[in-house]
Amino acid sequence: MPDPNPALQGASPRRRFVNAACGFDEDDRGGCFWHLQHGHAHRLRARPASLLRKSCHARVWRGSLHLPFELSLALQELQADDDVAAGRATLASFSLDCRPVRRPYRARRRQALRRFFADVPQAVQQALRGFTQGSYPLFRLLMSCPAALDLMASDDGAALAWCLANAHELRPRIDDVAEPDLLRRARAQTRSRRRDALAFVGLPTTKAALHALSKVPRAALDAERVHDVIRVLSSPVLSARARHLPVWNHVLDLLTDELHAHVDDAFLLAVAAEPAARRRWPTPVAHELRETLQMLQGCGLPAPVFHSPAQLRTVHDDALRRTRPLRAGFSTAPFPPCPVALTERELRFATPLVDGAQLVREGRQMHHCLGSASSHHLLARTGRFFAFALTKPARLTLAVVWSEGAQRWRIYDLRGPANGLAPDTVHAFVDDVLDRFARSGPPPLVPPSAGLFAGLAALLPDLGGDLGGDLVLDGFDDGVVLDDVPVQFVDDGIDDGIDDGDDHDHRVDHGPY
Repeated sequence: MPDPNPALQGASPRRRFVNAACGFDEDDRGGCFWHLQHGHAHRLRARPASLLRKSCHARVWRGSLHLPFELSLALQELQADDDVAAGRATLASFSLDCRPVRRPYRARRRQALRRFFADVPQAVQQALRGFTQGSYPLFRLLMSCPAALDLMASDDGAALAWCLANAHELRPRIDDVAEPDLLRRARAQTRSRRRDALAFVGLPTTKAALHALSKVPRAALDAERVHDVIRVLSSPVLSARARHLPVWNHVLDLLTDELHAHVDDAFLLAVAAEPAARRRWPTPVAHELRETLQMLQGCGLPAPVFHSPAQLRTVHDDALRRTRPLRAGFSTAPFPPCPVALTERELRFATPLVDGAQLVREGRQMHHCLGSASSHHLLARTGRFFAFALTKPARLTLAVVWSEGAQRWRIYDLRGPANGLAPDTVHAFVDDVLDRFARSGPPPLVPPSAGLFAGLAALLPDLGGDLGGDLVLDGFDDGVVLDDVPVQFVDDGIDDGIDDGDDHDHRVDHGPY
């Protein structure tokens, strides 16, 4: 079979990967799709389903479970491209995250993917649709186990099959050491009783647990959401409050020990009924609730029980307007260096915030609470909190924090102006950044020395030496004007890896800090 790129026929494998980035080959074992990202080559086969990975400078291929893109999203892109080509739809009819990008590389990639999926049964392709995470392990299970296809016939069975396929992500949360050959055991669990399959992935062995798992939409199903389901089911109080809700995706962040007492059942039902409740990324409602409680606690006001998200936003915005703005009292000394270095391409639309003044400026410009809490600055000065100002595909703020309880990096904040939702097109970049944070390991240990806390108290005179609370509401308007962020659009013809519907790089001018 000739090479899909004739200009690279006879070239070395490394040059082919570097110059073409993707393609399709056939050998005596069948066809394989190959893909290059971050200096590593990935070789994907359909029959038998397998994934090999190696560095471009290495000679040895090693087995892997981490494909740098989702097969389910690739199928979605191919379907959208076919609909446009057949005249059944137009590009404008798709949202940005589903729109097939009309660039030479993406067209060559779709051609190679079509040849790969030609060897995949239609039943497997249909079963993969809707998932946004963990689609390759699920593909591997479906291609090697017909019983897994039978599980996909129902919503609860599909969620259980996903958990069995991604047991390597779930079991380390239960066992200290992941068991070897989990695929073989997962195939055996598809033919066993569902009670045994639930126990295999760490869920309670009840019908209620299986029903609860089906309430997490396919688009939102990932290891963290399954872990949250286990946490809620393990608490009789939380499981009783969530039992009547139709969708659990966004309410799982509210069903925590410190938040669920401040919202009633009507509030939870309103959040579950929102149109965005089936999206993968949660709405900012849990984050807004947590910030509102912090600001009310800081000024000594009692926290009410909220009955609706609209009431919460009213109280949150009122507290934000009354909060005394942070002025020049913050030190401009730089924070510890970020463990993740952005590439030159990423720096065109992502600006790291490197000191306290920049955190405050970002919160003012975006009309949200970044930099208004003492915890933001304390965590940032100890290397446990990093924030970025994004300008593509929209003006957004991204913050990553180290969770001491879960011992992992997690997304602390991803929102637009005035706590607006982030578009789905930014998820690929956010996933990649969070994955790089996870590979960087935990931050260095910093003991809570008296010098550190005394220095921070000097930087926060409004706290009165109380580092446990946040800023004090003073009840008057300071006359601070929150100007919009000036954005420049520069057309440099570079593919930034984020599908925003145009060929522009968005650059933001933060001005002097």
